[in-house]
Amino acid sequence: MGVKPETLAKFKEIFTSRMVSDDNTIDAIKRYYYPSDKAASPYMLDPHTDVGIHASESVKAQFSDYYTISLSTAHPAKFSAAVEKALLGTSDFTFESVLPKEFIGLLDKERRCLHIKENTAEAVKRALVDQLKKDLQ
Repeated sequence: MGVKPETLAKFKEIFTSRMVSDDNTIDAIKRYYYPSDKAASPYMLDPHTDVGIHASESVKAQFSDYYTISLSTAHPAKFSAAVEKALLGTSDFTFESVLPKEFIGLLDKERRCLHIKENTAEAVKRALVDQLKKDLQ
């Protein structure tokens, strides 16, 4: 199934897209955490939000008469490995300083997963009820 050429042409008039590499993401996380404008406050981006920011900046550079809006999509703590890769070793960065208190120590806790072979709502319900019964004993 293909897209009609005239439909594709219309979409290309209205929409644009961008690709953002891992290196671009890491560089932008650093750039926003250490802004060149010393009056600006440091901001810690998560990698998903950064992709949106990076793409918006690219669009703005190409189409200066357009406005762009990027909405933050996650907390940096959800992607701690990527944020630490970008900022670890810098003088004033500690990941604990940006973690919500509920996240502190979370990665040290026991992980529990239920493997449910049957792909039905009833199977999920049964598995959860069985696990809760075990936990409450």
